[in-house]
Amino acid sequence: QEAARLLEDPEMEARHVHKDHQAALPISLYTAYARGARADLGRYAEQRQLELAKAAGDERERIYRDLHDDVGARLLSLVYAAPDDASKSLARDALRQLRELVAHSGAEPSLASELAERLGSETEERARAAGLDCRRETMVGVDLELNAVEAWHVTRIVREAVSNALRHGEANALRFRFVVAADGAIDVRVADDGRGLDDASRAGRGLRNMRERARELGGTLEVTEGDAGGCEVRLRMGAQDVAAAAGG
Repeated sequence: QEAARLLEDPEMEARHVHKDHQAALPISLYTAYARGARADLGRYAEQRQLELAKAAGDERERIYRDLHDDVGARLLSLVYAAPDDASKSLARDALRQLRELVAHSGAEPSLASELAERLGSETEERARAAGLDCRRETMVGVDLELNAVEAWHVTRIVREAVSNALRHGEANALRFRFVVAADGAIDVRVADDGRGLDDASRAGRGLRNMRERARELGGTLEVTEGDAGGCEVRLRMGAQDVAAAAGG
């Protein structure tokens, strides 16, 4: 109990009697001992935490590799064996998402301008492949750095919005807009000129996932009718939301 008190409060004003010599020793000696023991315990706890984090990271990497090697090979086979262009496009889309997931395990932060260009190019490529026109608009007032998790969530939201437009919207054109205001607020929109979302689509898992990702970012997700009819998906993150998500 005395040792425990010393570990908790090495400055306690008392004197400890050595059991062998029955001599009163200055508390400063035991204070030094207690401080050393606490430092050792702290170093051990930190080392243990690092070891656990590394073990978890190694296991996560193993799972990603297994996914890529097994599921990726099967999806690639589906791409070549698909009976029609629609099936082939779905298989390619699934393969691309898997590769993005694997790449995300070691992803790096991304500048807003880089993310906007990457998402704009991908959206245009997917729209053209489906026979749709695509208009891109990018304005970056301040080139923020988004961490890997933020960039991943934004990417998944945009990709799901585009998928909804291509699969269910019966659209002729897509519009992609990525704006970063001078105060750091982010506004990302994907809109189409199709028939809009029906009730089943609005209640589907895709939209629920997008809203959950927006919450993870500290932002909001709105699904409304677009300027050209159809559907518009809008992700908004205020400057304070971006800072909070980066800190978290």
